[in-house]
Amino acid sequence: MIIKEVITEAVDKDSRLVLKRIKTSHGDFSNRKLAISNFMYNCEKDRMKYGQPLFNGIFQTYHLRFDKVLNDWDYLGLGNAKKHAETNNRIFIPYKPRNDEKLSQMKWKDSISDFKIMVGKVENVPFIIPLDATLNNWKKHRVEAISLLSPSQSLVPIISSKHNVSHFPTIIKYEIGKSNLIGIHSYELRDITERTNLSYLRAINSDTKTGDKTSLFVNFNYPRILTRYLSIAGCFAFNCFAGDVFSERTIFPTGIPRMVRNYMFDKKPEEYNFYDFKEKKFNKSLPQKEWYGIDLTKSSMANVSVLQGLNGYQLIKCISHIKQQDDLDLINALILNKQNVIEHLRNYTGWGVFLDTIVLPSAQTQQTLLKF
Repeated sequence: MIIKEVITEAVDKDSRLVLKRIKTSHGDFSNRKLAISNFMYNCEKDRMKYGQPLFNGIFQTYHLRFDKVLNDWDYLGLGNAKKHAETNNRIFIPYKPRNDEKLSQMKWKDSISDFKIMVGKVENVPFIIPLDATLNNWKKHRVEAISLLSPSQSLVPIISSKHNVSHFPTIIKYEIGKSNLIGIHSYELRDITERTNLSYLRAINSDTKTGDKTSLFVNFNYPRILTRYLSIAGCFAFNCFAGDVFSERTIFPTGIPRMVRNYMFDKKPEEYNFYDFKEKKFNKSLPQKEWYGIDLTKSSMANVSVLQGLNGYQLIKCISHIKQQDDLDLINALILNKQNVIEHLRNYTGWGVFLDTIVLPSAQTQQTLLKF
């Protein structure tokens, strides 16, 4: 599937949430999509052995693993993941997760070298913008990067939410509408630099008008659960800061000690975090029983056939994925139908507290951000 263009459909003036139309080679779609990430892709393959249908998703991401022994990226599964996405008419986006230290060490020569490798492997080619890059730096290297692409390929700039705050908004303002996909390397919303940059992003994104050509912001590597903020879903949090496509952090089994891995998979269902679609946050069986008189985790699992081909851990995560996507679709429907979005979101504990304590800046602050 190929993205032809992305258009602003509507902007909710109070929440500043934006509805976008994604025009593709296979029809039109809306934003706020959970990507089929590494974990969901593996679950999907297991389900297909039992004749089960695909998960509903037009984006598939693949986070590559860095092999510390070989001191290089492991590309072994990239080809199969790409083929799976293409066979099922999905937009495929690869991503190389790096920690703060690795990102801070990246120079333009490293970004160009990395980009050239990916040009030979995928259609949506990621380009990591170094943390201290200025707009003029980026313009120069962007021209070079574009010259290396074939007509069927697209550039996907990826900028960290911890980028130098003096340059982050100018790069975003320049790039929005030029690239269909812009990656945002995401964290946990704890760092002042990250929060400032994401506020800039939210302001710039919501300043577009209906009918404007725009971009999709792809949040990479965010935590699935923001434990610091009432355990709300990471996708909801970053949706509030202009996120359109969400590819959560991948935990590679090879990086987990055997004892920890065994503990994870030996847990009982009531010990896992499950997405509470009533309060819009993650919790476990015990508080569910106390609040609702019912164990949402077990009751949801009981409604799924054993022929899904999934173990308990996979099943809980997959149901949570589906419920989160339902809620993102709900937000789109509220915007489209011109409902009072903020009032509706405040009806739920998880969403309401996050909105009032983290998201909603004053109108004066919002206007100040737009001046930069």
